[in-house]
Amino acid sequence: MRRDFDLSSLSWAEKTFTRIHELKLQACQERMSFWPDCCLFEDLTDERSEELWRISFDAEEHPCSAALHTADYLERQVREELFEQQLFLPVSEQRLLDRIYAEGGQTSLHDPYELFDAEALVRKLWCFLDWDEAGNYTLSLPPTLGMYLTFLGASFDFSFTRQKALNCHQRITGLLSAFGAMLYEDAVGLFYRDLSEYTQPHAARLLRRSILSAYDWVSDQRGSIVLLHPACVEVPLVLSQIRSIAPFFQSTWSSDWMEASSEEEKKAAVSLATAVYPVARPEMTAHGVVENIRFAAKQGAGLADLVEILQSMIICKPTETLVGALQRIREHTPRWIFCTDSAEAQ
Repeated sequence: MRRDFDLSSLSWAEKTFTRIHELKLQACQERMSFWPDCCLFEDLTDERSEELWRISFDAEEHPCSAALHTADYLERQVREELFEQQLFLPVSEQRLLDRIYAEGGQTSLHDPYELFDAEALVRKLWCFLDWDEAGNYTLSLPPTLGMYLTFLGASFDFSFTRQKALNCHQRITGLLSAFGAMLYEDAVGLFYRDLSEYTQPHAARLLRRSILSAYDWVSDQRGSIVLLHPACVEVPLVLSQIRSIAPFFQSTWSSDWMEASSEEEKKAAVSLATAVYPVARPEMTAHGVVENIRFAAKQGAGLADLVEILQSMIICKPTETLVGALQRIREHTPRWIFCTDSAEAQ
């Protein structure tokens, strides 16, 4: 989804991975507050079809459409695009959809992160999201659409091609974890390398839709799209360097390479998690604290910055043991490539 806020000028304690997630979640919930309480394939009236179309990806892609968006029109459009939509589905959306199948057509959302995937499924006009005043969310898939999706998924040819698409998504996730950002055209190139038969304009539009809903992204001054790791906050630095550094490792982006943590990095993370576990604030887990620290270290945060982040997430002052664990994290966590200079300067 589009990153519409800039935290780069704030202190590290104010621009953690957790804070980014909170801002994205607030924006998602704000958008959902205007969603219509109706769904395709569920006796939708033509009078309400236009409301549903306005929240769809199609409305974003064709804002000046003069078509009359009746229920029949929208249902026909969804059916026509169903193969490529399902083919390019991101891993997390597929996981949520599988759970809907397993639970008989609807599921409760177990984690706030799932709201982003639920939003994408609703904007594809596949699902309906309902919630109560207590903040409990339920995602439903209409039986008719579920039947179409199941029929497509049962095809051997589809399953084989779908696995290649899932592998592309997994490589993009791994590359963002390793480098922090990548050009949109390089992400598309991964799909076109393995799924060359899906380069026609119709499929290309749906691939673009899938990528832009699955990953954080921003536009540079040229209007080009840059994909971001969800914890990336040094966006101005990314935009200033992404094109100059891209040729250096585009060969890596187009390979099957995935990030592999070193033994030292793993040991440093375990050491910090062990030390943090007894003193983490109630709303934080030891794993969550470590992830916030790691991603700040990847972006060149100094030791004093890491201490500041840690202090905001624990119930006591950082001890020598905790500070020593932070120092090991900083020493053994590889910097994202565009942050190398800023890290060395600290």
